[in-house]
Amino acid sequence: MTEAAQRRRLAEALTKALHLAVPPVAISFEEAPPAGVPAFDEPMSAPAADGRRGRVAAGCVFWVRAAERVFSTVPDDHGNCSVGRFTHGLARAEEVAGNDDVAA
Repeated sequence: MTEAAQRRRLAEALTKALHLAVPPVAISFEEAPPAGVPAFDEPMSAPAADGRRGRVAAGCVFWVRAAERVFSTVPDDHGNCSVGRFTHGLARAEEVAGNDDVAA
């Protein structure tokens, strides 16, 4: 059984066991985008006043979109969300603490 088939089977089991209305979303952290997985293709935003830019307004948007389709992202895609960049290990706290989207 392929890894993709195993993940589908696990998602089906979790959905059934937990009575989920929406199947679970899986993520992985890879050194390079996985073969055969399309890149998230929305355009990059214009830079914010503090220089942030990314493909969505906040990293949490990727969770919503992942419930709809499979895709991969790269660190720059997450640039609009300082908290998400920090929690995913893409930036240190001191790199994002002064950004407009963080009240620190």
